Amino acid sequence: MDLAEKILNELPLTKPQRKFLLILFTTILVVRGKATFRNLSRYSRPSEQTYSRHFTQAVDFVAFNRQLIDATFGQDSERILAFDPTFIPKAGRHTFGRDHFWNGSKSRAEKGLELSTLAVVDLQHRQGLTLSARQTRPSTEETSTETLIDQYLERHCSVKIRVMRPLSIVQAPDKGSVVF
Repeated sequence: MDLAEKILNELPLTKPQRKFLLILFTTILVVRGKATFRNLSRYSRPSEQTYSRHFTQAVDFVAFNRQLIDATFGQDSERILAFDPTFIPKAGRHTFGRDHFWNGSKSRAEKGLELSTLAVVDLQHRQGLTLSARQTRPSTEETSTETLIDQYLERHCSVKIRVMRPLSIVQAPDKGSVVF
């Protein structure tokens, strides 16, 4: 938790936010069952309402994760940004984001949710750590001109601009150069 505390002190957060996030991180590690506000409040000091109130405030987890990745791999290591959309089967009618998404394990589109995950892959250590994860928005009549590829590109560009170093070229084996 020392590393998390050090990183949180460097982020533009208020003291109550930093304190809450440290409590949240430790509580999630010990909680049994689902991580609901009620269940989290059973295993820690803050009440269910305190959890609810703090979750309405924005926290830049991409910056937090980036600093955590830098501390893990070192800042000078060669890296690439990897993208993986993950299908989650979901049956409920009222679940936000439920739409037809590609289920790779069944090789067809199915109703469910999709989680778009961006990870930083360290080429020297051959490891990847999640940088950001966001639920893919469902297609609606208002956004009928926006495709999934448009969402993926917007997501990729918004995160890449905030976290990656200036352009560097990585030589891909037998496939030419890839610019990041």
